[in-house]
Amino acid sequence: MNEEQYNFALCEERHEYIKDGLTVMDTRMKRIENRFLAIITTLALNLIGVISILAVLLLKLGLPK
Repeated sequence: MNEEQYNFALCEERHEYIKDGLTVMDTRMKRIENRFLAIITTLALNLIGVISILAVLLLKLGLPK
């Protein structure tokens, strides 16, 4: 692009629009990240609960023969 076609104001406007879009995208990604961490934590706690219930049952009833 040569100097005659370059429009500084248009360039700045586009950069500002991109910066605003990235800010919105960052907030959306942060929300998704928080949801993902909540789901992973819930699944991990669920797995710990199932394993502990199995351990208690095995200790109370004894090992199967």
